[in-house]
Amino acid sequence: MTLHAVTLYASALLLMAMAPGPFVAALLPRSISYGFRRTTPLIWGAVVGDMIWAAAALFGLAAAAQLWAPALTLVRVGGGAYLVWMGWRMLAAPPEAMTLGQAGEAGGFRATFLSGLAVTLGNPKPALFYLALLPVFFDIGKLSGGEKILILAVIPPVLLLVLCSYAALAAEAGRRLKTPGGTLWLNRVCGAAMILAGAALAANL
Repeated sequence: MTLHAVTLYASALLLMAMAPGPFVAALLPRSISYGFRRTTPLIWGAVVGDMIWAAAALFGLAAAAQLWAPALTLVRVGGGAYLVWMGWRMLAAPPEAMTLGQAGEAGGFRATFLSGLAVTLGNPKPALFYLALLPVFFDIGKLSGGEKILILAVIPPVLLLVLCSYAALAAEAGRRLKTPGGTLWLNRVCGAAMILAGAALAANL
């Protein structure tokens, strides 16, 4: 394994993380409505989900992933349903409750983390990247255990850089629009966006 190969892999991972998809569609409205801090469990769920897909590719678990397909379908549908539920709570919250971050409960750390994990495990984008494209960068059969761990270790800093940047920018946008009318509009739009993201995930779009 060469430094050049690791650099190419990290660059491709960066571009993959930046590309819009179901997770980013869930991340942005949550950050706008609930702020950066309450969005971090969602991000950590995505990081762990990506590492699971990468481990499946690196340690020869791709075939097992096919056996897990029914369970992954349940995870995908469950994650989509959770996003739809959160979006509906935002839409259904009464106008007087529409102060930023109070459009329904934001959810605790565990529920939010599991939501991010479910969205990532049910998302075909990271699955395709790790299971299909990792062999393009590395001869997986010749990698040592330490080299595989190094490949896994690249994932958290790259994803955290991208996803935390998205979350911070969205949270700042929400903070700047914190007026009664603006907050009402934001929560309505964000609730609708979360419902659409959940429906798209459940339908595997």
